[in-house]
Amino acid sequence: MREMKDLSRGKYGYDGPEEFRPITAWGYVGYTLLFIVPVIGLVCLLVFTFSSKNIPRRCYARSYWCWLLSCVMIVVLFLFVLPWLIPGFAGYLNLLASCLDLLAASVRM
Repeated sequence: MREMKDLSRGKYGYDGPEEFRPITAWGYVGYTLLFIVPVIGLVCLLVFTFSSKNIPRRCYARSYWCWLLSCVMIVVLFLFVLPWLIPGFAGYLNLLASCLDLLAASVRM
């Protein structure tokens, strides 16, 4: 016979301190969707980064900052550094921009 789950330990069986309560997979999805909202997401991201109410949430917010910084560095590399280092790279960027403009124009129709 299967053992009954102890309901006093919460939904996922965690009975430790509240500040270390794990985040569910859907919780991560929800926080990611929250963080991509332009102004509210940035405010929540800052609050969660510096709060100590839930440690896994704080760590996820800090890891989100690391991803944002990495993406900004890659964009800066492609837009400002590589055109100076590789001859003809600016032409590829112009071609990519033209393709994106065509795509945007076709979506607007």
